[in-house]
Order: sequence, then C-alpha cells, then structure tokens
Amino acid sequence: MPYLLSIDGGTTSTKVALFDTDGRMLALALNEYQLLTPAVNQVELPGPTYWQAAVKGIREVLAKSGVKGRDVAAVGITTQGETFIPMDAQGRELRNAIVWLDGRAVEEAEELKRACDLDAYFRRTGLPDINGVWAAAKIMWLRTHEPDVYRRAVKFPLLEDYFIFKLTGEYATEASVSMSAGFFGHH
Repeated sequence: MPYLLSIDGGTTSTKVALFDTDGRMLALALNEYQLLTPAVNQVELPGPTYWQAAVKGIREVLAKSGVKGRDVAAVGITTQGETFIPMDAQGRELRNAIVWLDGRAVEEAEELKRACDLDAYFRRTGLPDINGVWAAAKIMWLRTHEPDVYRRAVKFPLLEDYFIFKLTGEYATEASVSMSAGFFGHH
C-alpha cells in the first residue's frame, strides 16, 4: 500500500506526518528548535537544524507506523515563507538561515521600491508592495554586509527548496513561493 509523507518546516518546529491514501494520519512527529537572535531585528537558525528535525521526524513516523520508507509514494513539503539559506557550489550552507520574521533588510526594501515601478510590479506579480521580509531584500543586505557569503553563494533556496535539495540533490522551487519572496517577475 502506498503512503504519503508531509513535512512542515515551521518557525519553531518541524512536523512530519504519515498518511494512508484515504487521508488517515497514521503517525505524527514534532521536533522543536530555538531561534537565534544575534542582533536587534535579526532572526536566524542553522540550516542543518531544520534538516535534522525533518530527518528525525521522518524516522519517528516510520517507526511509529511500521511503514517502510520504500512504501512512501509521495512527499509534500510546506514551510514558513521567506526563510532562506545561502548555499555554495558544493551544496553546503554558507551561513545560518535568515528567518522570515528577521527585520534587517528595511533599507534594502526601500532601495528596491525606489528602483521599481510599483504599479508595473503589481501587474506582473500581484504583490502590492515591496518589504523587508522578502528574501530578495535580505539577499541585498548580504551583498552589502556579508560580501564574502554573497560572493560564494550560488543558490539562495527558500526553506522548502532547501528540503527538496536535501531530499533529492536537486534545486527546485514553485512559482508562487518564489513570487512571495520577491524573486518572481524581476529582471
């Protein structure tokens, strides 16, 4: 029988659940973590902390349910929006993830606003404004404040994309997720 696995990378915990194809939850695991606040308006967490919580949760739900990993037919991933992790060419994390509620990139968001035609931006993306929560503004912050990290980074996956990479070795994203991060529709 095929089973469905869900991974939810939340702000303070990662939840993993296993379902049968009738939608019945067979097992649930929740693994918490503590966010880091290295400075005012800065919120981070090491990327491996998210991944370790997901792996632990997967092992827990398989053990609780007695289901074999080979019987999992599909994996669904959902996460907190806008959290991202700079990655190098070898797929290594270059620094802690910058969490969605981090407020360090207000000035960079204002710079993006000045550079954009906000009406055209809205027509292209459906987003009415540009703000410092977006990963795009925080990547600009990295360019200025952590230039070595910025220069060495070849990818800036959002947390769900990071999970996909860790599971498959491939980088992938989904259009609506990229749009909400301020990536979609830019040239």
